[in-house]
Amino acid sequence: MLLRRPFRFRGCLVTKSQQRRAHTASIIPVTTHDHTLRDFFDQPHKPLLRGTNVPIGLLGYPQIASPESFVPVTAATMARANYIVRRIIQAGNNEGERMRIVKNIDRLSDLLCGVIDMAELIRHTHPERAWVDAANQAYDTLCEYMNHLNTNVDLARALDDFMASPSFKNLPMEAKQTAWIFKHDFDKSGVHLPIHQRQKFVELSSNIISLDRDFLQGLGAEKKPITLFTKDYVERGEVWHGDVRKVNIVDESEGILGWIYLDLFYREGKAGGATHYTLRCSRRVDDDDAANDFLPSDQGRELTPDLEERFVIRSESHVTPGRDGSHQRPVAAISCDFDANSPRGMDWQDVVTLWHELGHAMHSMIGRTEYGNVAGTRCATDFVELPSILMEHFLTSPHVLSLFYLDTPPPLFSTLDLDHIPPAPTRSQYQAIEAHNHILLAMLDQHYHSTIALSPSFDSTRELEKVESAYVMARVIIRIYSIGRSRLACGVAYSAARDKDKDKGEEKEGH
Repeated sequence: MLLRRPFRFRGCLVTKSQQRRAHTASIIPVTTHDHTLRDFFDQPHKPLLRGTNVPIGLLGYPQIASPESFVPVTAATMARANYIVRRIIQAGNNEGERMRIVKNIDRLSDLLCGVIDMAELIRHTHPERAWVDAANQAYDTLCEYMNHLNTNVDLARALDDFMASPSFKNLPMEAKQTAWIFKHDFDKSGVHLPIHQRQKFVELSSNIISLDRDFLQGLGAEKKPITLFTKDYVERGEVWHGDVRKVNIVDESEGILGWIYLDLFYREGKAGGATHYTLRCSRRVDDDDAANDFLPSDQGRELTPDLEERFVIRSESHVTPGRDGSHQRPVAAISCDFDANSPRGMDWQDVVTLWHELGHAMHSMIGRTEYGNVAGTRCATDFVELPSILMEHFLTSPHVLSLFYLDTPPPLFSTLDLDHIPPAPTRSQYQAIEAHNHILLAMLDQHYHSTIALSPSFDSTRELEKVESAYVMARVIIRIYSIGRSRLACGVAYSAARDKDKDKGEEKEGH
């Protein structure tokens, strides 16, 4: 996917009459790259593998060459993390080490999330049970370890003491913001609670992760299994299924910005819905100073340099001309459940869904930051959906629509039938209903997070019924779209308008 020459976005910001008056002079010309990408996804090919017959390892990591690899990788990752934790806690009054506390916590997070996020993707998408089980175990183990770190009093105190010192004021704004994010995570995890309550937090968090896994892996659309012919520009063993494509995200001046793995089609056993996975965030790595995580007394350490080389996933280091230092380039994956056998191709809603998820992925690709915890989609929840919503709006722009015509010249915008294109979300004729749905879910959320939930007789379904009867005069069906580690997203569909109109509506349908 190449970055094209910039153009002024006019899609959802102008009227349809203005869109029609936009002539072919502003159409983005078709290039050979467009045809290549179209064939890459649409045309049947024999698999094309680069490299030797020796598997390179999942996602290009030689440490993950088999399901069994997750066990030593998980153990080595936690062992390596312990040295970083020790370094942070023992910073004490050493000014140089104190100034590195934020950087070292960010490194710690990147080390753990590099395996956790990969395991999350594999447990939801891999077709082989052995891989799913191994990824589940790695995910559960490392998430529990991370929850212990989030309740580690010494770790939180080291950060608090540094943030209260005059030296903290000398940090760049990005570092300060990252520090406040870490502090918020510690506080949210109850690090200042008594030890028995912190232990209860870790226990509950682990149970939630387990239930989340069981629920998501129990979901799956009832569709006919399909067989696809794919063309893979990947190394042997790099992807988890033959359907997966790998796309380079290229900037004309900076080269490859990152990579996106696209697993777009339904298959049996794969988690349903559309999901974006951040597998690796961008961050600066040339100033990691990782060698000083170890002390002279660690010469006989359990995690030997050889074991670290074999089982700890390393940060990438890439130098971009014109930029300071070297950075780790991002990697993302998109998983969908589109029907590859549909004779009509993709439905419009499927196209919107794909562009929405690509908005998340591109957010990850262009987020070049010093710290991984503020890169791409690792931002404020209120902002994380903005790039995806903008991508949905771009889709209805005539400039973008012209790119769908690869074999024939695109029609004049004056003859392009824009009336048959569903309106952008903000102009939907169902906007009021959608707003009503969000209000309903907000009310339900208030109930679920109130003291009502502490009652032994609490029942989430019964609370939903109470909210319906108290606030709406409609029958509501809650359909779960996705459960992330940090949020629950629900969609609401109405099966009737108002109770008093129910009989009239049914009588109308009968005719």
